[in-house]
Amino acid sequence: MPIVNPFEEDPDGYLEHHGPLVVPCVGNDRAHITHRGLRLFRSELVVYKSEFLERFMKAVELWARTPPGSLREVFRGGVIEHIRPQAEYSACAASFLRRHLGDEAATFLQPAGGGADPEQGRGGLAAAREM
Repeated sequence: MPIVNPFEEDPDGYLEHHGPLVVPCVGNDRAHITHRGLRLFRSELVVYKSEFLERFMKAVELWARTPPGSLREVFRGGVIEHIRPQAEYSACAASFLRRHLGDEAATFLQPAGGGADPEQGRGGLAAAREM
């Protein structure tokens, strides 16, 4: 059974992000094979993701504490840079936003004008970097 190829399928159906940890979905053999095969549990990866989340949380907090206006949009752009598919740990960042901002996460997961942003899809380089 092959590991999940993030260039061909969405790894979110196989792997879950819990803070800096990536865990396989329960009862899914491919998820477990991918998790073990890519060593997504290695301590250095967890440390790097923890450090990333500290910086990312500060960026989100800065956005949240800034009154509406052009400066807030600048901070929004800084947060969005972390969730673009090309960004390192983008799935971790997007998961953090969904978990901590709930419905307001759509502020970042969709472009400012609304509608779907094709760059926000999972897979490709960003998903590979997650692993």
